[in-house]
Amino acid sequence: MSGSEAVGFKVAEDLRSIAAPAPASVAAEIDPLPSNRVTRFLDHARWYLISMVAVFFVLCFNGQWKIGRDSALYRGLAHNVAIGKGYVWGDLAGGLIYPGYPLLLAGIEKFFGRGDLAPLVVMNLMAPVILLLSYKLIRLHYPRWLAVCVTVLVGANGRFVALHNDLMTDIPFMVGLLMALYGWERLRIGVGAAGTPVDDPPSAAKPL
Repeated sequence: MSGSEAVGFKVAEDLRSIAAPAPASVAAEIDPLPSNRVTRFLDHARWYLISMVAVFFVLCFNGQWKIGRDSALYRGLAHNVAIGKGYVWGDLAGGLIYPGYPLLLAGIEKFFGRGDLAPLVVMNLMAPVILLLSYKLIRLHYPRWLAVCVTVLVGANGRFVALHNDLMTDIPFMVGLLMALYGWERLRIGVGAAGTPVDDPPSAAKPL
């Protein structure tokens, strides 16, 4: 066996070991996180907390585009694509910016026109998707109260709110990143017939 073949077999073995489900004995040895009145309150009041975040999102939405250099480049490229001029705008934008987000904006403009409202609504619809994926990802390994706490704090974060009310690539990137992480983690730990992790820690509460 040549050196390159040996390296290839070693890499394949390492990948199989990473993707293999964790043994049940390992999950059984996980110490449960402490439960107290605060954690029980977070668990019981989860729908109230999530509703508060939803109301916060609605109150923060004004449907106005905050003009900036990068978002102007995205929208300029998107507009030219939408009207059939191609992926060009100015002298440098087409060569500096990856086409994913401008193409998304171009599709929105094709369907809803050039206004600011439609793309901002799409960005705001991505925010709950991010929170849901964050919750589901944490819920694979930790109790429900902790997943609720992290999700609510992310939703109430001022920087997060500012990002999903702007036309930038951060929010779509977060959606893709969390989808990849959640999908990989589900594959890594294994998924039972009912769609729940096979090796869910015994301390975790029932899924939401």
